[in-house]
Amino acid sequence: MLYKDRKLKKGFTLIEALLTIIIISIVVLMAIPSLNSTGARVRTVSRQIIDDMRYARTKAVTDGKNIIVDFTNPTKYVIMYDDGTKIKEYNYPHQIECKATPTTFTYQKIGSASSNGNLIVSKDEYTMTVNVIGSTGMVHLSGS
Repeated sequence: MLYKDRKLKKGFTLIEALLTIIIISIVVLMAIPSLNSTGARVRTVSRQIIDDMRYARTKAVTDGKNIIVDFTNPTKYVIMYDDGTKIKEYNYPHQIECKATPTTFTYQKIGSASSNGNLIVSKDEYTMTVNVIGSTGMVHLSGS
């Protein structure tokens, strides 16, 4: 009757605690790459472009002046008044590329853009497209 003589112990054994820590560590290590993935970076840059395009549109309407968003430089884009006065500059991080057609958009004081267009933001196999609707100046995101 050894079973009856043994006292009941509460708590975890060292092995149980170690196994729990190991399992939690594996789960955390699997989650970290998805937080810093290339796709997330491309999506973040695409959203930044959309935010800045909306800002340029709003600024054109509120200031009553044309605002140019210039994508001719492959490493950055610039938001400026049509007289060349710079409002904002954004450098693309992590070797992300952006190809714009056309390379410049001008927002008029009524909120419309100079033309329809697309901005393709990519790195490796990840691509997102920012679409610009000229008549309204609105922008939206599409892509994989």
